[in-house]
Amino acid sequence: LLSDVERFAEKAKAAGVDVTLEVWPEMQHDWQIAAEILPEGRRAIDHVGDFVERVLSWTLAIFVRASESGVVSCSFKRFAL
Repeated sequence: LLSDVERFAEKAKAAGVDVTLEVWPEMQHDWQIAAEILPEGRRAIDHVGDFVERVLSWTLAIFVRASESGVVSCSFKRFAL
């Protein structure tokens, strides 16, 4: 799986996609599901939230500039597991 995701990330980057790939050593596939007992899982989920918030903020900024009405509001809220 690791080599697959590394190839996918490289192809996406080459196509101009904003990509962040984090490899967490010695973790099994989909280990984030145990975030309630693994502090690393919680941190990994936080990193995903940071990435999504950054990408959505950028996308929203473009939308606001392109919007004819000029009135758009958005808020982000993080939910505890």
